[in-house]
Amino acid sequence: MSYKAVIYSILFSFVWCSINAQGFDTSVIRRNSVRNTPFVMLEIADSFARKGDSVNSTAYLMKVNSNCLIYLGFTPEDIDKKLDAYRMMANEKLQYRELFMKAYNRPDAKVGDTLFQMVQEDQATRDKLGKCNDSFSCAIYQQKMRYSDSIHFTWLYSYIRKNGWPTIENGSACAAVIAMHDRYHHCDYLPCLRKAVLDGEVPYAIYNNILNRCLKPSFGQMMKEYRNKTVFDVSYILKGKKIDTVQLQKIYTSVNEHLPIKYIYFVYESQSRDDFMKWGNSVQVAEYWESWDLMVYINRCHEKLTQIKEFLPYQYAWSESSLSGKGLKLYLLY
Repeated sequence: MSYKAVIYSILFSFVWCSINAQGFDTSVIRRNSVRNTPFVMLEIADSFARKGDSVNSTAYLMKVNSNCLIYLGFTPEDIDKKLDAYRMMANEKLQYRELFMKAYNRPDAKVGDTLFQMVQEDQATRDKLGKCNDSFSCAIYQQKMRYSDSIHFTWLYSYIRKNGWPTIENGSACAAVIAMHDRYHHCDYLPCLRKAVLDGEVPYAIYNNILNRCLKPSFGQMMKEYRNKTVFDVSYILKGKKIDTVQLQKIYTSVNEHLPIKYIYFVYESQSRDDFMKWGNSVQVAEYWESWDLMVYINRCHEKLTQIKEFLPYQYAWSESSLSGKGLKLYLLY
């Protein structure tokens, strides 16, 4: 997941939440409860820009903290081009550019700079891992990723224990990217993240994503709990082939026959878990699911398909295989 795809900010003048808090609310946060946050404003601005409406696009973008754009990867070299993409009106563009430059050149942004550098290292390693073509190179990048992750996770966890979540000026967006990868501490971060979302400082979708990962049981537990299942072999997807239309229709039929579906898993089968991690980190995976008709179908009706509303309706899991090849199975649990 690229850090450019998320924006976060959590405003604490002191520690308003505590790690390992007990009994906090674990319900999902819905979009209409955070509709006035800067992150939703940015989405709306982008929507108006795509329609060619510069007046409304400009109005909404002016409500977005310029630090959001810094942690999306905007720089002084490309800010003008980026703002043009939002179709900003001339006077407001100059005003916003000035705000951006002041934020970018802040002399006291040491925490934000540290987190930004961590995320750049994080993404560079994962990008190389997703593109490596031989086992030797992949092993090196896997080792490098584990090493850098351990340093980043320890730093972030220690910082938050002492200071609370960093403000947007101090790199809250980058902190969120690191936290997304730190699965061991997902449940620890949730109280801080929930408060930040409700205060309009963090995108609700990321909180729901981490909440989902924190609360969901393992694939093995699901297989024991839900005996009723339908399995489809979709291994050919790993070779870059599109979903077979005949099989797709069979999947549709199975979904409709067994509503409500409790969980949907894509299970990667291989001898090494490293193969699964490499596959899961590849850009091609995200692009494929976004374009797959079944995913669109499931996302549209996920509230009746899934046990927990607004959670991601499908999960990934790895299953060890004694065979040398690699496979991919789609499990519908009901």
